[in-house]
Amino acid sequence: MPHVRDPLTRLRDAVGLQPTQVAVAASVVDAAAEALAGSDLVLCSPVEADELGLHWRPLGESRPVRGYQVTAGLREDAERLRGALGAAVGRCLGVPEAA
Repeated sequence: MPHVRDPLTRLRDAVGLQPTQVAVAASVVDAAAEALAGSDLVLCSPVEADELGLHWRPLGESRPVRGYQVTAGLREDAERLRGALGAAVGRCLGVPEAA
């Protein structure tokens, strides 16, 4: 996603990393495997790091946020998912409960 990729690319360039040193993995499994097998790092939330058995620490001052968009073949289906089922779907995706 450009809103995550572009700031990371600028940060990569600012600290003098090579383009190949910041890459997008084909899947979460591939990214976690590379991190566990070597010295690769994975950009993820603290919860995801815990689930993957990875050590987590913040990425400097950058605070990336994951977002989701509901789409459906019928507008009514999308509205139903956003409305009555929105909180339940959010919990399934790991969205923190509102305080």
